[in-house]
Amino acid sequence: MHATTSAGEGRRSEGRWRSLRICALLPEWACIRRRELSDADATLPAAGAPSGEESPLTEQQAAGSSWHHQLGQWLGNPLLVTVVAALLGSLLLPEITRKWQDHQKALEIQTGLVSDMSTAVSGAVANSRFIAAGLVARSSNQPGAEQQAWNGVYRDWTTSSASIGAKLRAYFGPTVSADWQQFGYVVTDFVGLSALQQANSGRQQQVEEIYRYRDRLEGLNLTPAQWRLLAGPRGGAQFQDTYAAVSRALLTRQDELVQEVLDSKVSGF
Repeated sequence: MHATTSAGEGRRSEGRWRSLRICALLPEWACIRRRELSDADATLPAAGAPSGEESPLTEQQAAGSSWHHQLGQWLGNPLLVTVVAALLGSLLLPEITRKWQDHQKALEIQTGLVSDMSTAVSGAVANSRFIAAGLVARSSNQPGAEQQAWNGVYRDWTTSSASIGAKLRAYFGPTVSADWQQFGYVVTDFVGLSALQQANSGRQQQVEEIYRYRDRLEGLNLTPAQWRLLAGPRGGAQFQDTYAAVSRALLTRQDELVQEVLDSKVSGF
């Protein structure tokens, strides 16, 4: 029994000596950990013998708990919190601010364009109806007052329509721009029909262009006789009723185009 004990102590001494030699090649923290494990192995009880000391598993759990405690202290370091806050402030907040500013700019572009669209169309349609009804001619004693008024409506509409079309192409692409352009041609024809009929005025061509666009004019259900009436001389109750029906359909189509712009994404934002 004594010989066995001496042999066991010799092996433990030899194990500690190997550990010391290995520790010379390892970092300090690894060396300390290796000594702890080596000492734990040296104190393990023989198989079947009662143990009065804690097992290596308990020591490992304690070491893990200590590591989590140290990690918690490191994460709670005020300097670390300051550094992280500075990084978030310099990277995350500017990105959020930029996206918010882009959203605001895109919204301004959309609301500005739809406002211009509504103003231009409603002005052209309303003034054309005034002219077609003869209200301008009856309200002024100046010769050529109606022609001057018509020239102003035509000029304002064509200028506004071209400007809006360019902005739509720049911010919303060719599809939205093409929809507005086709609609603009029809509104221009509507304005042309408000003028007095003259030789070679092109009223027939204007009515034909509106007729080809009729599928996009919701609620416009004109009879063949009413289409021919539009191409004839301006005046009379039947002409005014037919002309008013076309004007209402144009305003409905304008609302659809406005919604198309609001539903579209602004390019570049």
